[in-house]
Amino acid sequence: MINAARSARVLQRLSDEELRDAGVFGDGSTYFSVKRDKANLAKAGNRETYRTVSVDLGQGDQVGVVELWKKPRLFEGVKRQDLLKIQRAVNAGEYRYSEQASDWVGSVVAEVLSLNIDKDKRRIKKMIEEWL
Repeated sequence: MINAARSARVLQRLSDEELRDAGVFGDGSTYFSVKRDKANLAKAGNRETYRTVSVDLGQGDQVGVVELWKKPRLFEGVKRQDLLKIQRAVNAGEYRYSEQASDWVGSVVAEVLSLNIDKDKRRIKKMIEEWL
């Protein structure tokens, strides 16, 4: 059938690693991407990501709906004032780069930004890398 079609799209579940990087925990099966695989002389386009969400219809019923989903940016929700607080806290103490150290600098970042150090560890490590 794919050979008879002029255009085809591929739907693919997001990988566990992509979901962890985006801070998604729990049921990742509701997240998927769509990419035009066979464009036949048309521009292929970018990969788009979607998720299914439950919508209440008002009379007690719920229905699953697909919505466009954008992966959160690394510094989304982080303000300049937050960065200044992190810099001051780091300057006030002695912290280590290694996440295995008891005085890991990521614990300061998590505390100032009100992040969960277990769930957001990957994001915190990426922020530290970006700042360095």
